[in-house]
Amino acid sequence: MKASRRHFVAGAALIPVVSVIVQPAGSYRELTDLVVDHKAACEIGARFLQGNPVTANELHHSIVRRLEPPGTSTVGLASRIADSIRRDFAERRVVRVDGWVLARTEAEICGLCALCVA
Repeated sequence: MKASRRHFVAGAALIPVVSVIVQPAGSYRELTDLVVDHKAACEIGARFLQGNPVTANELHHSIVRRLEPPGTSTVGLASRIADSIRRDFAERRVVRVDGWVLARTEAEICGLCALCVA
């Protein structure tokens, strides 16, 4: 089976399933540490930022706002990210990056990597 770009981003660049953090996402590093392939995420993030010029703080705030609805602060961070990605697609909160259709959460995490991981 040929891997699609979508599977590459979700599987290889973003979220290792075994990673669970049981606290609210309080820093950039907590989010970027979940990324498996920083190089790929930084490349995708740089392209995303070309059309969406924002600061690391703005990206972090946007991501955390979606990850921490009331009552879910004890859910693992990786699980909350996966849920946010699913909600993004369900609610058509997507962005296009070089022809790829990404969940906004994915694109913003990649953008955060581009700004914070060197």
